[in-house]
Amino acid sequence: MRRITVATFIIAAAAAHAQIPVTGDYQFTLSGSTIGRRLIDMGHRLQLGSAPKFGGLFKLRIEFYTEGSFNADPPGRLIRNVNEHKFEGQLMYNHPLVAQGFSLTAGLLQHENVTFTDYYDWYIAGLTWSKDVHKNLTLSAAILGEKRSGANVRAFYDFSTGAEWRFAPTWAVQASFHRYENVGATDTEPTQKEEIELGFQKNLPRNQWVGLSFFRHIQYDVANDQFSFIKLKRGFRF
Repeated sequence: MRRITVATFIIAAAAAHAQIPVTGDYQFTLSGSTIGRRLIDMGHRLQLGSAPKFGGLFKLRIEFYTEGSFNADPPGRLIRNVNEHKFEGQLMYNHPLVAQGFSLTAGLLQHENVTFTDYYDWYIAGLTWSKDVHKNLTLSAAILGEKRSGANVRAFYDFSTGAEWRFAPTWAVQASFHRYENVGATDTEPTQKEEIELGFQKNLPRNQWVGLSFFRHIQYDVANDQFSFIKLKRGFRF
């Protein structure tokens, strides 16, 4: 399969907008590392959603972001962390199954590491769930199977879960856990990774919000691939 380019996603978003209404949000993130050097960087994420007449929901995500690592060091040694600048474009279709919040999802993802030569495309399919279990508490989870395009590597899993507790009219606490496998340019087998994030968000007037969170990433079989960030977020809904 040919690589999914940025133009592909832009065309898909324009086509959706020409046929059906589009909603979405934009988030700007300022990150500061808490392991190794105090590196600072920025991220941008645009998400679009559109519900076709035949049902379900198309979701488009375009994101430029930064993740830290000690990948420039010898294996197993943490000497000098670096910021890895990355791009991801993802197009998914979600189809609801029942009224209890379950949906089937399938789509494609393109990932590119600009700092190191590492790019790949994924096929994604699986089951998602999201439900307001209380008027102030929303829980969500996803169990996905993923397969890298053009690579002679087995399919790999992706599990995530999250919670949002709205403890005041404009305030919310958010927590997420992500355990998954990944296949990069030089991996012969999927690698094991885990991420956690805990923070809060405050809704502002005119469909805006701000947030602050702590984010931790670790790869179990490669000690160099680890980082923690404090993230300051500003977002806009439209």
